[in-house]
Amino acid sequence: MLTTDWDTSDSRDSVLKLHEKLHLQHPSLKITHFLGPYTFTDRKLSPARQSYLADWMILLRRSFQDEIGLHIHPYCNFVNTVRGVHCRFKPSDTFRRGDSSGYTVLSSAYSETEFLHLLKAADALFVAHGLGKPTSFRTGSWAAGPQTLKALAADGFVADSSANNWERIREESKNDGNGVLYTWNRQHWNAINDRSQPYFPGELEPMSDGVPAIPILEVPDNGSLVDYVTSDEMISIFRSNWQGQPLAKPVTYVFGFHPVSYNKTFHKRIEKTLNYIDRFLAVNGDGPVVYETLSNIAHVFQAPSH
Repeated sequence: MLTTDWDTSDSRDSVLKLHEKLHLQHPSLKITHFLGPYTFTDRKLSPARQSYLADWMILLRRSFQDEIGLHIHPYCNFVNTVRGVHCRFKPSDTFRRGDSSGYTVLSSAYSETEFLHLLKAADALFVAHGLGKPTSFRTGSWAAGPQTLKALAADGFVADSSANNWERIREESKNDGNGVLYTWNRQHWNAINDRSQPYFPGELEPMSDGVPAIPILEVPDNGSLVDYVTSDEMISIFRSNWQGQPLAKPVTYVFGFHPVSYNKTFHKRIEKTLNYIDRFLAVNGDGPVVYETLSNIAHVFQAPSH
């Protein structure tokens, strides 16, 4: 599964064209776009630009069966539009003194009730712009606490992909900013690794399944994002999840990129990875690979009955 995390409200047109290029060169590809609600609350974006981005997303969904999911970094320009929720400045995963924009503040700083309000506000923005209610999610910095996941389940989300393969971000993030991005992920997603597979997170310990379980499928970001891994690393993770033998059960492999930082170097990494994976497409009878969206993956895995 290929994903995009919209950390900012806009993306360069050249990067949008690279999305389209990926589809044209890989006809079976489906992308799950985790779009931020701040696209529609950032005053730096004109209404015309907001409509353009929404229409572009809708076009990809119609043309390639992509999914429009939700991504939240708690920017104040979004949070402060939500009644009953006040924007936090701390804890930031970058700045020791806090972040007045809210961008680098961990979503886990918000209570279940507060985050539910944020989700419903995001739903309304998506519906108002023709995108429909999102049902898949990844939080900014992968910082989803149990209250975050409970809020998602309460709002009808069927799948989340915040569980992070934290070892894969070690080199780039351990000494970046104030180091919180790495330390938070290491602590909260310690059980997640290259081969981690979907599960229903426990209420007390979301990094693994448990009883009682939160009724949302957690699909680990086991292949990480291109900012943190090379194409050879992404291919290695893919191969660790499928060694060339028939699969006894469904297996997921997730990787992706941030549109805001996507460049020619990162594009080449994604291209090399996709070119390798395309060698094993089920549609061609060459292997088990099926590109799918996050919400559709949730239909494959059934919640445990207790």
